[in-house]
Amino acid sequence: MEIWTFGSIESVQYTPDTTRRSLTVAEHLPPEDQTKLWHWFDDRRRTGWDAEMDRDFSPGGLGIFPLEEAKADVAAGRTRPRAANNLPASARISSA
Repeated sequence: MEIWTFGSIESVQYTPDTTRRSLTVAEHLPPEDQTKLWHWFDDRRRTGWDAEMDRDFSPGGLGIFPLEEAKADVAAGRTRPRAANNLPASARISSA
């Protein structure tokens, strides 16, 4: 994938009009450049999500307590498998 560089963020002058102008430019890009821009945004979104998961499930993170609690419940036998017929249709695995 081609990497686009726009210079350092310090060189960008943000005004309330910046987003509107950016969207107008994006709307007028050729389809292949719109696709590149979409992939760039999607990569940024995924990178942010990965970083959030890393923070949440690192020592002291917000996800550690519920994770440890769930592990303890499983180890103590306080859980049971959910019957497949109680799952929402979107979560069922078809045998066909």
